[in-house]
Amino acid sequence: MSIWTSKSAQACILLGAGLLLWGCSGGGGAPYAGPLPEVETEIAVTQDRLVVAGPEGFCVDPSATQDRGVSAFVLLGNCAAIGNSPRLPQPVHPSILTAAISEPGPEGSLRSNIPAMAAFFTSEQGRSLLSRDQDARTVEILDMFHQGDVFFLNARDSSATSIRGVKEDYWRVYMDVGNRIATLSVLALQDSDLSEADSLETLRGFAARVAEANNQIGLQPAILAEADADTGIATGPYDTSETNARSGDGGASTPPRSSTPRTTPAQAARTVVRTLDTVGLLRRLFN
Repeated sequence: MSIWTSKSAQACILLGAGLLLWGCSGGGGAPYAGPLPEVETEIAVTQDRLVVAGPEGFCVDPSATQDRGVSAFVLLGNCAAIGNSPRLPQPVHPSILTAAISEPGPEGSLRSNIPAMAAFFTSEQGRSLLSRDQDARTVEILDMFHQGDVFFLNARDSSATSIRGVKEDYWRVYMDVGNRIATLSVLALQDSDLSEADSLETLRGFAARVAEANNQIGLQPAILAEADADTGIATGPYDTSETNARSGDGGASTPPRSSTPRTTPAQAARTVVRTLDTVGLLRRLFN
């Protein structure tokens, strides 16, 4: 969304996450030549000063950011909107970015649980925890895959949100940053034409910036690589044919491979929850 101002411009207002985004067009008029407003492109949060930074054109919204010391939530939006100046940078793909930083815990705890996460998020309990209303029926998993130590999730949540003006679909990434877990999300603006591919591209850029800002350079190859077909939902420890049949996404069920014991989603979810609970991962991800 381009942002311009002039004497004859008509304001087009979109409210999202407390941001007033002006998408305007109009006649000429000299641009305002005063000093640029001060905006922050990154912020250090939590007691150990973990840095959250977005791609070019995204700035921190201080009114929507919360740093509790033990954990933190950061929201980033269009720099020009946050600074109320058309001369400030704007993102290639306008959207809202959020970062939830967990409390500290065992280093690498997400990495050790990645193989179980697909089954967990597919389960009723996993979808319930993803729902803002804690109602599994409001959440639909659209895509999941992991690359190295980074887990990607694409979901739709139809429950109410405190961030106004955004769509129900979002892309999200989970990754270890030191001894904390960073949950990074991209929310498309309600009236935008942001594609799933552009949203995922923005998410990769966001995650890469956070990794770089915190000297986690080793994560970047996994963040930026194209998705491998072998890293998706089907690698989870559950029977995908039964999941599809129950969700109405597939036709006749396909018998499981003879070398793989048949595991229902419910059975897999119970096993996964027990595994995740042993390291407190659920509490760290969703607290």
